[in-house]
Amino acid sequence: MTIPGLRFIFMVAGFTLLAFRDPIWAMASVLFEYHNHPSLSWWGKSLPDLRWTLIVSLIALGAFFLHWERLKHLPK
Repeated sequence: MTIPGLRFIFMVAGFTLLAFRDPIWAMASVLFEYHNHPSLSWWGKSLPDLRWTLIVSLIALGAFFLHWERLKHLPK
C-alpha cells in the first residue's frame, strides 16, 4: 500500500471519529472524499474497491441524526 493511500484511509478515519463529536466534520469527510476519490488516482489502485462515497455519506447522515437535538433549527 502506498503512502498516499494510507494517508487517505487515516484522514477518512479521523474525519469519521470527529464527525461523532460535531457533524461539520462529517461534511468535511464527504468533501475530502469527493476531491480525493481513490479509484481515480494512481495511489488508489492499492486500496480495496469500496463504495467510499456511500460509506462517508452514511456516516455523515448518522452523525447528523445523532446530533439532531443540538443543531439549530431554522426559524419558521
